Amino acid sequence: MLALEGARREDIVSATIYLRTVGDYAAMNAIWDEWVPEGHSPARATVGAKLIDSDYKIEIQVVAAARHAGQE
Repeated sequence: MLALEGARREDIVSATIYLRTVGDYAAMNAIWDEWVPEGHSPARATVGAKLIDSDYKIEIQVVAAARHAGQE
């Protein structure tokens, strides 16, 4: 989804991560740390939540600042 708007992982400025089970926090955190480029960690909140679909284990909402053609 980031790429569709001309953004990259480095452009994420904040993320909210919703976990169905807070016991999954350590595993999620390990994967997140591998996925986010070093030196580009956005502000982040992680919360336990009842998710919209009972099959989901995680939902992630991000805000990214993307440059579009012609912007400097």
